[in-house]
Amino acid sequence: MSDGFEDERISRTAHEYFARLASHDVSPRLLGAAARATEDSGRRRITTLSIVIATCACVVLVVALPVILLGGHFPGSSPVRPIPAASSSASTSPTAAASVSASPSAPVTAPPSVSTATSAPLCLASQVQVAYLMGASGGGAGNISIVLGIRNRSPRPCELRGWPILQFLAGNGAELPTREVQTTSNFSLSTNLQTVVLQTGTAPLETSQPIGSAPLGTTQDFGYGYISIGGDDILLPCETAAGIRVVLPGVRTPIVVSLRVPMAFPTGQVVCSSGRVQVLPVHS
Repeated sequence: MSDGFEDERISRTAHEYFARLASHDVSPRLLGAAARATEDSGRRRITTLSIVIATCACVVLVVALPVILLGGHFPGSSPVRPIPAASSSASTSPTAAASVSASPSAPVTAPPSVSTATSAPLCLASQVQVAYLMGASGGGAGNISIVLGIRNRSPRPCELRGWPILQFLAGNGAELPTREVQTTSNFSLSTNLQTVVLQTGTAPLETSQPIGSAPLGTTQDFGYGYISIGGDDILLPCETAAGIRVVLPGVRTPIVVSLRVPMAFPTGQVVCSSGRVQVLPVHS
């Protein structure tokens, strides 16, 4: 503050000296003193300006140093990431991109359709022969097994699927107690619900020497269908069934099958438990 007043005083004195010099009132000695005072004032001004410049430089250095050390960004601010150079694929011309997108894709082959249509028409009662197969039937430990064979005697294949409806019959044709339990397994056999196609050209079924004497499912049995019935011959009440009435699945006309076998079961098959039997679906 005092330096400012001093400079102002010296400057004012110098101006007065020069004014007197201009009016010829100042001696040469006084003129020299004024010149020296002006020079000293200029030097002081330069010194003051240098100090100010140096101070600003120090402030700038203090502010810029953390920025330099932190990689070009102020503390607390997000770093500036360089923009990646555009890849060569991005420079593809619109025409080329359009041609790529417009090109047709490879044709997709659809899986072969599965036809839900049946492979053969439904077997009618007039087309088939149903017979009791003694060789495939049997029993043991109080259980009985009755197997009926189904043969297609028409010139065209036909098919069956599902459970038959059974009714035991007495020797005079009267109905006996029958309780059919539809299942896929009994004591002698297990199977599943399936579509059975009866082929043509198969040999006739005979009770005395049935095709059922061969194991079921062998080549000798190919083209036939079967109905497997399981029951017991111990638990009362029991009845002797001379025959059985069969209505094939999907068919309305019944077929009567004899259960009598000369020299073996001349009067028929004994069925107990009030006619309760486990019946499997038609199977091959």
